[in-house]
Amino acid sequence: MNGSFAALLLAGGKSQRMGSDKAMLEWQGQLLWRVQLAKLRALCPNRLVIACREEQSLGQDPDIEWLYDPPTEDSGPMRAICRALDAVQMPLLVLAVDMPWMTTDFMRAELLFAAGHERGFFIATEHGPEPMAAIYVPLMLHRMNRCVEVGRLSLQHFVAECTEAELAQVRPIQPQETIFFSNANTPIEWLHEKGRSD
Repeated sequence: MNGSFAALLLAGGKSQRMGSDKAMLEWQGQLLWRVQLAKLRALCPNRLVIACREEQSLGQDPDIEWLYDPPTEDSGPMRAICRALDAVQMPLLVLAVDMPWMTTDFMRAELLFAAGHERGFFIATEHGPEPMAAIYVPLMLHRMNRCVEVGRLSLQHFVAECTEAELAQVRPIQPQETIFFSNANTPIEWLHEKGRSD
């Protein structure tokens, strides 16, 4: 990619359906949040940000910017992405902690280099544009702030609005890419994902 970019790891979800903190799940012998952080770090972003809850105590690595979710906030990832995008004021690669199959190579080739970064960039899966492994740009910030203010917190609806306003582009997923966007929200789903990794 030409130009500066930041990377954001979303690790602060309440994981209510999982019943335990997803960031602290083990993936191939490591804590999941560290696995995902290493993938982002390998991309050499200009700024590396983690959005999490302060009580998670994920560490204080000096090269990481920590954005703590307000303790009373339970509104999904849009507010965290909005805070990060406002803080970095540059193209922002967002990755959710619960996408263990996502690779550095895919993010580099298909998100960073393919996007161009004048607009946001999203991959459309069978469930619609995937907002949790995508590129957000500062041009989207005004619209995102407005959505947050009025409580319209659906990221998929937001992406659709941005695409219609030509603030974002979406390309269809290829069959071989589906694995990268696989995630887990329940213990059974997590066991299935771990079984596929063995």
